[in-house]
Amino acid sequence: MPTTHVTLDRFITLFVNHRPVYGIGKNNIEEAFKDLCDTRDGSGVEKISRNDFTSMLFSGPEEMNVKELEQALLQLIGEQNIQIALPQDVTADAFAEQILGFEEVDEAELQQEMDQQSFQQSTQ
Repeated sequence: MPTTHVTLDRFITLFVNHRPVYGIGKNNIEEAFKDLCDTRDGSGVEKISRNDFTSMLFSGPEEMNVKELEQALLQLIGEQNIQIALPQDVTADAFAEQILGFEEVDEAELQQEMDQQSFQQSTQ
């Protein structure tokens, strides 16, 4: 029978071991935020209040508890106090950059680096 649910620890293990080297980026986070919220500020940026964001994390099939969230935040950004670690309104950009540590990547530059590595490997 196929597994329909996994624990957070198992998911992280699977993600880290089987994720593509490149492929998960800020655009994926932005798409997820579009699916999660319908609140927009004047700039049209999707945002979720800190309270709604944590409520989503604390409910559902893969719910976290406060202690788990605090531990994750401590590991990600060095701050476990939820009120300090998460902004009042969580946006995709803030989550990707400030929490997950994603950096903006120039796709053309990334492709050029991959082509160069491939060329170097083929000439060795």
